[in-house]
Amino acid sequence: HTDNNQGTTTKGTPQQVDGRLQKMIPKLMELFEYMIMELRKFAPIEYIYLPGNHDELSGFMFSYALMKAFNNFDDVTFDIDPNPFKARLIGKTLIGFTHGLNANAKSGDWLVNDFRELFGKCVVGEVHNGHGHTLEMKERNTGIIVKSLYDENTPNCDMWTNYC
Repeated sequence: HTDNNQGTTTKGTPQQVDGRLQKMIPKLMELFEYMIMELRKFAPIEYIYLPGNHDELSGFMFSYALMKAFNNFDDVTFDIDPNPFKARLIGKTLIGFTHGLNANAKSGDWLVNDFRELFGKCVVGEVHNGHGHTLEMKERNTGIIVKSLYDENTPNCDMWTNYC
């Protein structure tokens, strides 16, 4: 949630945090290395970096360091391009990923416009974002389903039973 040792976001908004980047980054590396090693037991891993409004620089640097740590692993791939919009066609479902900071990101229109070739191959299109601070799902007039995946008051996905 922070991008510097002053405990502020990329744009300078103060955050209540316990720790400095020099303290947090090594712990995060240990945690992510452990998680990736465990998940590799089940399937290949694709790590997708999405820049957010709180930690644009530190998030990229962390993702780059993690990518270098797994440089010799054929079953672990990384997409750390700083583009805030990413998409993957999985079967006949096109899934778009974004932090969801602005209205364009939340609309889902970017998935149709920026990934037109992939969109033409899908039956279902979804956008997953985490910035909204609400748990909601809306279908847009383009047919894209936009899911806001974060809600601090809803720790489980009961609302999403058919979609989790």
